[in-house]
Amino acid sequence: MRAIGNIGEDYAVKILKKNKYKIIERNFTVRGGEIDIIAKDGEYLVFTEVKLRRSADFGRPSEYVGLKKQENLRTAAMLYMKKTEYDGLCRFDVVEIIGEINEKGKLMVSEANVIKNAF
Repeated sequence: MRAIGNIGEDYAVKILKKNKYKIIERNFTVRGGEIDIIAKDGEYLVFTEVKLRRSADFGRPSEYVGLKKQENLRTAAMLYMKKTEYDGLCRFDVVEIIGEINEKGKLMVSEANVIKNAF
């Protein structure tokens, strides 16, 4: 559900900003892939995947970024860099969030982590 994804991404943006990332773009979409958040962290252009799960009972949220998803993210990142003519340093981060969305649509977070250079 896209609305749930947006709630998770909104929270991830807050975390990234708190960690001094400068948000450049959200939901960059190309054929075959989407990047949730593109940001700058110092000299790095960071392509960020956001994963929100209710619990870690069946694995950490970051574990759901499998090889196929990583390949799609790399492809989308290459196309973004080509489009913007960016040729500097880049990396892939994952923001994993464990929490539930209450009946009012508010995210109740029990844990959140930024995994730098996740893959």
